[in-house]
Order: sequence, then C-alpha cells, then structure tokens
Amino acid sequence: MVYFSFRGEHLSYLIPTIYLLTPANEKVYIISPWINASVPLIRPWERPLRKVTLLELCLEERARGVDTEIFTSDMSNDDEYTQDAVWQFKREGFRVEIIAGLHTKAVLGHNLIYLGSANITYSGIYKNRENVTIKIVDKPQKEMLSGLLE
Repeated sequence: MVYFSFRGEHLSYLIPTIYLLTPANEKVYIISPWINASVPLIRPWERPLRKVTLLELCLEERARGVDTEIFTSDMSNDDEYTQDAVWQFKREGFRVEIIAGLHTKAVLGHNLIYLGSANITYSGIYKNRENVTIKIVDKPQKEMLSGLLE
C-alpha cells in the first residue's frame, strides 16, 4: 500500500493511470459524493501532456472497452456541478447510482484502488491538500465495491 498527501497535477494523474492499468472488458468504478464531469485530468504517459475532462476520459476509455460506473450521493442535490455531471453521464449512457449519505471517495480499477479524501471535483483534485491511498488489490472488484459502499 502506498500513501500520499498532495494536491495539484499529481492527483490529476491518478484516475487516468487507473484506466490505463485496467484491461478492456473490465470496469472502473468512480465513487464520490460530489463529482464534476468537467474536471481536467492529465494522461501522464502522453507527450505533450494532454488534459481531458473526466467525461472525455470515460468516453475515450469506453471506446477502448473499459466501462465506467459512477456512484454519488444524494447530499449533492444542491451542487450544480454534481447535478450537471449526473445528467451528462446518464445522457452518454453511463450507469450513475445515487446512494443516500454516501461519503466514500474511491476509484476502483481492475487491480488498483485509490481511496482518499478527495472528491472528484476541481477543488478536491487541484486546491485541497488530500490524503490518498493507492493499493494493488487481488480481491474481485465486486467484493471490493460492496465493501466500499456498505
């Protein structure tokens, strides 16, 4: 297990890297009470570095065969960015589930999980100092997912 505490572009690399390490025909699960489809993320393996929004990343990865499911909270009903993100992801055919009282923040790939304090928003990734745990897992995704959402 690797622990980090940081903010800025380093944190914006994590989600694209989890996608990179997830093979086709697998899923990535994004869990965040607040979420922003327009948050810029960086693909650190591309030169020059290229920023893509979370929604663009999910669409590009779906074309590669990696699907995304999103879990967010009913607490975010008053947050226009989260409501817009829910609408955008649903419009593009992604599964979005609203879970009452959800406060977990995680991104779960094939065998890599990010757990931390950062919401998947601009402030969560670029402004706040966040605690992050990255762990290589050997449990099935469904088992890990149910453990995070219970």
